[in-house]
Amino acid sequence: MHKLYNSHKALLVDRLGKVLLLRSSNPNEYGEDWDLPGGMMESGEEPLDCLVREVLEETGIHIDKRDAKMFYQKMAKGFGDMASEDVLKTFYTVSIEDHELALSWEHKDFRWIDPRNNLDDDIDGYVVDVIE
Repeated sequence: MHKLYNSHKALLVDRLGKVLLLRSSNPNEYGEDWDLPGGMMESGEEPLDCLVREVLEETGIHIDKRDAKMFYQKMAKGFGDMASEDVLKTFYTVSIEDHELALSWEHKDFRWIDPRNNLDDDIDGYVVDVIE
């Protein structure tokens, strides 16, 4: 039986309109090199609870799920062990005030980008589609 997985990602937007990107510590296993905070929904978990949990785990930033506004969904293939699986990716914008970061082991770097400017050449994949 084919299973559909759900991933919830946050476009964290600071007061200056900049968006947070995280650099994967292992893009071959975890997917895109530069990515948005978020991840897979656990069994029995509600979508926005997943978003809050994943953002906190990956960045140390506490968000309020009432501030999350869904703006885009996309079907995609998984990566790593899940390369043959279908993943429904749901994206939300979340405005944040404070952004002191504590990166998880899944990420080795971060950057705040201004989506109104041209994206750097090393940012690719679905991240470009979502931000533009």
